[in-house]
Amino acid sequence: MRQYRTSCGDAVASPRRYGRRFTPSSFHAESIRPPAAATNTFYLAPPVNGRGGEVFLRIGEAFAGDLDEIRLWNRVRTPSEIALNTNRTLASTDTNGLVHYFTFDDSEADTNMFPWSEYHQPQGAQDFTYLRDWNTQWRHAARRQGAVSFISPGGIIPPPSLRVKIEPAAARDAGARWSLDGGAWQLSGDALYGLTPGPHVLLFKTLSGWTAPPMETVVLTNGVATTLTRQYVPTAGLSVYLEPTNAVLAGAAWRVDGGAWQATGAVVSNLAAGTHSLEFKVTDGWIEPPVENVTLLPGEGLVLTRLYQPAMGSIAAVILPPAAIDAGAAWRLDNEATWRSSGTVVTNLALSGHTVEFRPLEPLWRTPPRLTVTLTNQALVTVTGAYTQVTGLYVEMAPDAVVAAGARWNLNGGGYTNQSGTLLELPAGTYRVGFGAVTGWLAPGEVQAVVVSQAVTTVSVRYYRAVVYGGEVGSAPGQFNKPRSVALDAYHRLYVADAFNDRIQVFDPITESWTVWGQFGTNAGPYFNKPYGLTLDAAGNLYVADAANNRIQKRLAQTGTWTNWGGFGTNVGRFIGPTDVAVDALTNVYAADLYNNRVQRLGTNGVWSVFVDSGTVTGRVRDPLGLLCDGAGRLYVSDDGTATNGLCRVQRFNLTGDGVASLGSRVEELGGLRRPGGMTTDGTNLYVADIDNSRIRVLNMTNGVWQTLIDSNALKQAEDVAWDPRGLLYIADTENNRIVRVALDSGSMPTGGAPVLVGALSAPGTNAGLTLFWYGEDLWLYAVQSATNLLAHPAWTVLPGATNIPGRNAVTNYTDTSLPGVPNRFYRVLGY
Repeated sequence: MRQYRTSCGDAVASPRRYGRRFTPSSFHAESIRPPAAATNTFYLAPPVNGRGGEVFLRIGEAFAGDLDEIRLWNRVRTPSEIALNTNRTLASTDTNGLVHYFTFDDSEADTNMFPWSEYHQPQGAQDFTYLRDWNTQWRHAARRQGAVSFISPGGIIPPPSLRVKIEPAAARDAGARWSLDGGAWQLSGDALYGLTPGPHVLLFKTLSGWTAPPMETVVLTNGVATTLTRQYVPTAGLSVYLEPTNAVLAGAAWRVDGGAWQATGAVVSNLAAGTHSLEFKVTDGWIEPPVENVTLLPGEGLVLTRLYQPAMGSIAAVILPPAAIDAGAAWRLDNEATWRSSGTVVTNLALSGHTVEFRPLEPLWRTPPRLTVTLTNQALVTVTGAYTQVTGLYVEMAPDAVVAAGARWNLNGGGYTNQSGTLLELPAGTYRVGFGAVTGWLAPGEVQAVVVSQAVTTVSVRYYRAVVYGGEVGSAPGQFNKPRSVALDAYHRLYVADAFNDRIQVFDPITESWTVWGQFGTNAGPYFNKPYGLTLDAAGNLYVADAANNRIQKRLAQTGTWTNWGGFGTNVGRFIGPTDVAVDALTNVYAADLYNNRVQRLGTNGVWSVFVDSGTVTGRVRDPLGLLCDGAGRLYVSDDGTATNGLCRVQRFNLTGDGVASLGSRVEELGGLRRPGGMTTDGTNLYVADIDNSRIRVLNMTNGVWQTLIDSNALKQAEDVAWDPRGLLYIADTENNRIVRVALDSGSMPTGGAPVLVGALSAPGTNAGLTLFWYGEDLWLYAVQSATNLLAHPAWTVLPGATNIPGRNAVTNYTDTSLPGVPNRFYRVLGY
């Protein structure tokens, strides 16, 4: 710190005189910097309006230095005191002998001119701090003329003060207070004086039911009395009701802004107005409402209701192994009716105990045990059910009627003790399965079954309701030796080509007896040498392919006389080993000329021609075996074709000779045939005797799909089939030397002579006779018979005109007018 003797020039500016100077007495000035060279220039007084009387006094115009203020004491201050107080404003209570105080940036005006401007202010102390001020710093300082005194409001600037007002009155009444820097609590409107300039912390007292203004920082300035107004805000309340009751009992609760958990209906008060977070407690078995923001108004008491949802779980069951799934393995939940597939997920399940059950597959599989699954949360629970397959043999027989009738099976020639659906646990190996005879049914043949380890071999067979004719080699009526062809007439009489007995046999369903036609020979008439195929026309005339005699024979139904065509040879009209014959609706005759590899036709004009010639391409034949004419005017031809690797085809021709279609062959998808023979049709399906496969194959001519009707376990090289519109199929089971009649529909079989009498009505005292009533099935024929007693084996006689009575799905009747003179008469109606 240095001391300088300074002479301060004074200047008085007036509108009339500029530049006048006078010098006051000298004094000591305190400065924190060395004086600078005087570079000041005299500043003109600000403009005036030209009127006299305004005087502006300036001090320090000629001062060379950086001077801020002058303080005059009545005692000597030490350097440390000066250094301590140089850069701060003195408090009014700490003058310590201060006599005068001059600030060089203040001035004083002596004017009352009006209007005032920034340069023309009312008389009194001035501080020219405007943007357009005369100058900066000390150069425009001023002083009074004459005795020196403090510039108003005082040479010493007072320290800051603070006054705080609190609103509203209700908050004041409730005890609202304020405090500065953690000091004593102050009432609304109280003021604090003599404060230190700078930042201070303003606090407000916490009141129940009110939200206090937030803490804040207030910057105070010397010479400034600060007054603030602050608002208390009424607090809000929140109440939340939770539903349903079971969720509340399980522990449901809520809370606001992360606070304590609240029970349903509880009230949380003293919440600040504004936005708050509402949260709900996680509760086992329930899905809590989502977190949400709630806006509360000042003083509001908000009541809410929120709903917990029952928590739901999920269960899935996986079934092993895949073979069990293929066998029908499934599972169900809680005893429900629906069985579910492996891997199915069941959702929306209550969080409680549930039962998983697996579908029984016994006896083929051992079923997994029932499981209890307890759901405790929403996570998917997956369980596994492992079926175990046994090693053994399982046999099932169809239909149910034959099982009920006592069908049984045996193993390796043992007793017929096993029922359908029986599983025998057996070591791996090969076994023979036989099937017992059941009256009225065609039993399947023996099946060879191979059992492998950890697997069940299933054998499925079907019995057919059937009537069997023959079955042992013989020459008596009703016995056969290689029967090769069958046919039916309009009266349901059965014709059989009994090949190795060199004869034709005819079965009459009315008398249930066989008639034999012919014997071995080459003469004309009923002489045959290995008769092969046969057919009938609409008039009942019989046609026979007399194979070893190389001819076609015809028997007239009306006269019983025989005619023949052909003989050995390759010319048209001659044959080598003809195997079958067919007749169309126009009575054109077709012959399968086996070893000439052709099909010949005899027209209605009596002339033979080649209808289908030799060849292996479609539309030609090689080794034709079977022929069939259908009701739509088409000819079916089966050929073996062994000379060309066995094509084994079935072809269909229009009777005009064109429009050929290939229906079957050795290819599995086309029937898998091996030497196809005789054929028949019901209009929709084509039945084929698949000779070397010993089975009957069926082609659905609508969708082209082949399937096996009767397999080799029941037949042995069956060579022909014939369709009965009543739903019956006749089969020439050649190597078994029998004819089998099989019922393919669900209707009843013929009763074999059992009466189907519905009722009888007579007119006493008259000769009107007795009328018999019964229900006649469509496509069936009926005969009425009588006997004079019902002793064992009564002699039944067909009544006059009582044969071939057609049934029409209606009540049918017959009147016996031959009653007079007959003491006793018993009746029966026979369906055939």
